[in-house]
Amino acid sequence: MESTSIQLVNLKKIAANTRSRGDVHPGAPGQGASLLARLLRCRRCGHRLHVSYAQGLRYTCRSGALQRKAHAKGCFSFAARRVERRVSELVLYAVQPAGVEAARLAAEQMAAAHQGRRQVWVDRVEACREAEARAAREYKATDETYVAVRRKLAAEWDECLQTLHIAERRLAEFDAQREAAPTAAECAQLESLGADLERVWFDADTDPVLKKQIVRLLIEEIMVDVDPARDEIVLGIHWSGGHHSEHRLPRQGRRRRLGVRDLKEVVETLRKVLSDEAIAAVLNREGIPCLRGESWTRARVTGFRRQHNIAAYNAREKERQGWLTQAEAATRLEISPISVSRLVQAGVIPAEQPRDGLPSVIREPDLHLPEVQRAVYHLKASKNRPLPADPNQLSLFPTTNLQ
Repeated sequence: MESTSIQLVNLKKIAANTRSRGDVHPGAPGQGASLLARLLRCRRCGHRLHVSYAQGLRYTCRSGALQRKAHAKGCFSFAARRVERRVSELVLYAVQPAGVEAARLAAEQMAAAHQGRRQVWVDRVEACREAEARAAREYKATDETYVAVRRKLAAEWDECLQTLHIAERRLAEFDAQREAAPTAAECAQLESLGADLERVWFDADTDPVLKKQIVRLLIEEIMVDVDPARDEIVLGIHWSGGHHSEHRLPRQGRRRRLGVRDLKEVVETLRKVLSDEAIAAVLNREGIPCLRGESWTRARVTGFRRQHNIAAYNAREKERQGWLTQAEAATRLEISPISVSRLVQAGVIPAEQPRDGLPSVIREPDLHLPEVQRAVYHLKASKNRPLPADPNQLSLFPTTNLQ
C-alpha cells in the first residue's frame, strides 16, 4: 500500500515536470531568472504568460493575440521585479514559522542523535562492568587447588578489565568531543537562522531553481490582470492548500513621497517591531523615499528618529507592550501569516498599519478577543476557506471586469 502511494506521488511529480502536455502543467523549473515562469495565467484569455528578456525581465500575455491572428495586441505586459518581490514576500510569510519550527526540530534531533550515540558507549561500559564483576566472582569462587582453572579465569578477568578501561576511555573521549548536544545559545542561533529566511531568499548566491521549487510547492497558479483605471496589477493566487488570495500592487514602480508628519507616523509605528535597518528595507521596498528623495539607510532612519524624538526599537518594550508582527501573531494563533493578513484586512484582528503595503503591528491581547478566537476556530475547522463566511472574502475569479 505504501509503495503504491509513493508511485502515485512520483507519477504526479513527473507529470507536473512535463512540458509536452500543453498548458496543463507548469513543467520543471529551469535555470532562467524568472521566478514565476509558467505559473502566471492571464485572467482575460486564460493563457499562460510569456517571459521576455528583451527590455529587462517582463511578463507578457500574447497567446490571445496569436489566436486572434492579424495584428491584434496582447492582453497586457508588466515588469517582473515588483510582482516577483510581492510573491516572494507572501511565500516567506507562509514559510517563516515553518523555518523556525524546522530549526527547533533540527536542534532537538541533533540533541537526540548525540544522546543516542552517547548511550551506546554508556551501555557498553555497563556491559563491560558486569562482565568484569562476573569474571571476578568466578575467579574468587574457584578453589586455589585448581591452579590451571584459576590461571585461565585470571586471564579472562584481566581481559575484561582491559575492555572496561577501553570503553570508559572511549566514553570520556566522546564527552570531550566538540560535537556535543547543542547549547541554549546554539539552539537560539538555529532559531534565528530559521527566522532569517528573507536574507537567504534574496541573497544573490541562493539557487534560483530551489526558490522556484519552493514557490511551486506553495502556489499552484496565479491569475493575473491589470486594472487600467488604477494602473495596478491584480494577482489572484491559488495556494496549494486550497486557499485563494487577491493582491494589488502598482504597475509602475512609482515612489510615494510623504511629508514629515506622515513619515513620523510611519517610523513611530514600525519602530515598535522593527529595527532601523529593517525599517529602511521596508521603506525602500515600498518606494517611500527620504524627505530629500534619497533611499533609506539604517543611518538615515536613526537620524530621522533622533531628529524627531522617536524612540528606537527595544525588544523588552516590545514584549512588555505585547507588540507583534504578522508572523509572530500567526505563530501565537497557530495559523498562517497569510490568514492573519486576511483577518486584519477583514477587520477581525485590530492592527496598526500606517500605510497600505507596510507591515502591521498587532497587540497580543487583541488575539484573545472573542471575535478573533471565533474566526480562528472556523479557520482551523474549514480546510478550504481562509475566513469563516466573511463577506469580504476574495474570489479567484471576481465578477468585476477589469478590462
